[in-house]
Amino acid sequence: MNLYSRLCLVLSFVLSLINSTKVIEGDLILYKTQFENSYGLDLLTYIFINLKDPLYYLLNFLVFNFISDSFTIFLFINSFISYSFLLLGIRNLAIFFKFSKRDILLVIFSTALFPLLFSFSAQILRQFIAISVAIYFVSCLYKSNSNRSINLSLLGLTILLHSSNLIFLFFIGFLLFELNFKKKIKIIISITIVFLFVVNSIFLKLFSAGFTRINDLEGRVSLDELSLLSITIISIMFLLITYLFFKEKKGRGKYFIGGYIWLFFIFYFFYFQNNTELTTRLLPLIYAFWPFFIFYFFMLKNTNIFFKISFSFFIFVIFIINLFFGVYIYNIL
Repeated sequence: MNLYSRLCLVLSFVLSLINSTKVIEGDLILYKTQFENSYGLDLLTYIFINLKDPLYYLLNFLVFNFISDSFTIFLFINSFISYSFLLLGIRNLAIFFKFSKRDILLVIFSTALFPLLFSFSAQILRQFIAISVAIYFVSCLYKSNSNRSINLSLLGLTILLHSSNLIFLFFIGFLLFELNFKKKIKIIISITIVFLFVVNSIFLKLFSAGFTRINDLEGRVSLDELSLLSITIISIMFLLITYLFFKEKKGRGKYFIGGYIWLFFIFYFFYFQNNTELTTRLLPLIYAFWPFFIFYFFMLKNTNIFFKISFSFFIFVIFIINLFFGVYIYNIL
């Protein structure tokens, strides 16, 4: 195990330990209830009751029945799995995009401690673990020695962790232009993506929850509920990566960035539709990649190491402030 992998696992362990002490409130109350509901049920009955996102509830069942019925332990395990997949995925991408050794360490560190993402990590458990696992399998598509067919299949299965991972189908559409897939595979995947999103009568039956939220008028609330800071950060990120996309004429990353821009397009579509439900669903995915793209920008601009270290230190300071004085309370502190 190399230094990067050890750093990913150590950071995952520390963050998971903190998350496991989080005071149960908000969405965590529901997650705790669903976790404890597996008591006395067999696996098939429990999965059938929670038919939406079955892979997440399979994890619930396995932890409760074979490891511990403590929700604190479950929070730790869920966070450790999520952060491990996320950070290892970011490591893979940084290596593929030829980050320096120092920048790989810094981008792993910055992603792990990115405070906006950490706030989500123990609040929307299903979505966070689904996004993290999906990012890892996206990164595996860039590894020359990996079986891309298997990784694509596993990436598709993350939809069963949380239906919001449908968004990665669009992301794959961009990666087809960058990765060295055979022409036949590109055609098959492209047809599959179009089929899944055009034939609504079939798709809605399989993944109704994601599409129900799109058309759910009750989910459309005042834009004031999205903080000005969040929207400002998103806007700056959107302009930055758009600039990078059009600036880079060739080389690695152009279509990967294009896929990221597509996420912003969807974000703003729901934003202007006043659909706060779906807008906030996209934020964890956008935040998960944010430090990576900042360092990608630094790499293209040959930025001095002082700015990179300053950026990482700034994230660390905000993380500490958020930990001690933020909205959520942790008993470990």
